[in-house]
Amino acid sequence: MANELSPENTIPSIHMNESKKDFSPEILFKFLKPAICVLLEKGIKVVLVTLGPNGVLVCSRGGVGLWKISQKSQKSFPRGQIINSIFSCPTRVFLDLGKSANDSSYLFALHIPALPATVQKLTGAGDCLVGGILSSISAGLDLIQATSVGVAVARATVESEENVPSFNLQKIADDARWVYSAARVLCHGPMQ
Repeated sequence: MANELSPENTIPSIHMNESKKDFSPEILFKFLKPAICVLLEKGIKVVLVTLGPNGVLVCSRGGVGLWKISQKSQKSFPRGQIINSIFSCPTRVFLDLGKSANDSSYLFALHIPALPATVQKLTGAGDCLVGGILSSISAGLDLIQATSVGVAVARATVESEENVPSFNLQKIADDARWVYSAARVLCHGPMQ
């Protein structure tokens, strides 16, 4: 995607002979940072990069201020209200952004870890990750909370043998709280 948006700055493909799980999130971020920066410089507000068994990177310019998405129609999503009430984790302050919160020359990258899983199948994990994120945003959670829920839903999906798994919302909420508490800042500095 970065090469399509910026053909004058061709970003080389990353070919890893080993599994992604053998690389730390820091190393993966270092490889991916040029492409992430191109996407953000071209106007994309937030970039989510799935790292498989290493979790998800959530990146933006400046800081986390735009990550709260207000939902006026929250009452029309009854299951969303359930997710919101179960996931009653207070919003974490990942760092004091000070003046740089609105400084678009800064890159903010947060690593949200994956949960250990006993994998039955991988089919549908990405779709369920996205579904968990979107339903949680619809419930009024911020992007970091919503991504934590998405990671928990993806784990439940890979551990199920069913094509359309049934979810235990309390287990999803417990897992999401753990993921949320383990999130950490990888980068808060200049874009380049």
